[in-house]
Amino acid sequence: MSVGKTFRRTKYDRHEIILPLLFCVGIFLLGLIVSTDERLSLRLLICGISLSGAVVLGVTYISSYFAYLKLDAEAVEWRAVFKVHRLRRQEVLGWGLKTSKYGTFIEVRTLDGDLWRIKVSLFGGAQTALADWLNGLPDLEATDETFKNRALLTNPAFGPAEVREARIYNHKAFLGVLSGFSGMVAFWTLISGYPPVRVIAVLIPLLVCGLPALSGGRWSFFGQPRRTLPVWHIAVWPVVTTAVVAYFRFEPVDEAAILGGALVAALGLLIVQKMGDRRVISWLILPVNLIYAFSTLTLANGAYETAPPQSFETEVLSKTSGRYGAKFVRVEPWGPVTQVRKLPIGTQTYRKTEPGDTLCLTLYTGALGWQYYDWRRCGPKSPPAAP
Repeated sequence: MSVGKTFRRTKYDRHEIILPLLFCVGIFLLGLIVSTDERLSLRLLICGISLSGAVVLGVTYISSYFAYLKLDAEAVEWRAVFKVHRLRRQEVLGWGLKTSKYGTFIEVRTLDGDLWRIKVSLFGGAQTALADWLNGLPDLEATDETFKNRALLTNPAFGPAEVREARIYNHKAFLGVLSGFSGMVAFWTLISGYPPVRVIAVLIPLLVCGLPALSGGRWSFFGQPRRTLPVWHIAVWPVVTTAVVAYFRFEPVDEAAILGGALVAALGLLIVQKMGDRRVISWLILPVNLIYAFSTLTLANGAYETAPPQSFETEVLSKTSGRYGAKFVRVEPWGPVTQVRKLPIGTQTYRKTEPGDTLCLTLYTGALGWQYYDWRRCGPKSPPAAP
């Protein structure tokens, strides 16, 4: 085996070009669905999508351009997304060659619980050289169960072997209770507009998701530090509930502006999670991050008002029922809204509202500068006075 040789990238994988493009197109279509019909909103949407596309494609191409793999007798060194990783032979617990629709990977499990996934196609003909470097070390599948048992025994966060099972049970129970409390707080926001409750509803899911990374393994599952994926599964439903509450309590005038900020925040969260847990399923976690970021920004925007509220009146043109029993009314343009708009409405109010009734709308400017509105039924318009 030759050592000290550097392998550089020879070609791009097809999916590395197609997936970012599909991602940008998908976000663009999502933005078209939730955006308003105003041209200003569409311009903001296009700018946000262009920026996100440039970030995704830029990271893909630039990181691939600087990719390299360097071998010596005792260590392997490689670069991935602007970060250089170095792995010594005595740190390897097991390794294996994995093939999927995304290409060929060499997976290396270390003694401290990390699972490194080195993409073979980044380095041209490095598959044989890296396999030769790892030759003689244990097989990954054969050591997987051994690793789990060993990690439970040696992880100092779990203490001595005789108490590890009790500690693991307590940690899982703590996360379960915390996520359940998060769901109850999120449900409470359905019936309460108290600002501290809204803040708690946002912070608790973030705390649940951040505990494994912040605790260095103390709140992890199966003794594996920074294992955030199971925690995200626990926290998904409170996040979605909070998002629904946030949107319908602070219905924004321009959803595209908030969507742009949420997209940037979601990509940032994804990068942080990938740094802490390389096994996070990116394309599953990103939609959850986007929902969470959108709801967080919406709730933060509704924390307080930065300008006096403005009052408007608009006439109900028609009412309609959507899928799954949703009720809507179509109203005339009002204030900053220049086209006919469809507003969601409760079932009881839907029954009492008829075409020609007047809705009283209040326009607020939130803490982050985005406008949102609230409305109530004012009753039928008064007939014109007799001449």
